[in-house]
Amino acid sequence: MRAILSLILAIAFLGWIPYSAYGTVETIETTIQSKERINDGFTSKYLIFTEKEVFQNSDTWAFLKFNSSDVYGKLKEGATCQLKVNGFRVPFFSMYRNIISATC
Repeated sequence: MRAILSLILAIAFLGWIPYSAYGTVETIETTIQSKERINDGFTSKYLIFTEKEVFQNSDTWAFLKFNSSDVYGKLKEGATCQLKVNGFRVPFFSMYRNIISATC
């Protein structure tokens, strides 16, 4: 019985990974209020503050996105942009939805 439960949990977890990447993609139109670069000494990430919520802008293998610095540079405060985002916002874990692409 324990093995079956473990197998069910493993399958559920493995199904969650692609869903969290691809099943949560959404395009949002919002206005950029401010932006900030966070560096913890090992990694950097960009936070984008909008009228709707806070997003992160980081590279991701799931979408073969490796231009987060370029995306960050074209996001201007006060601009209204179409943001293609994925993921979940979980404040308790300081998790933000990630910007996949932006059109301003």
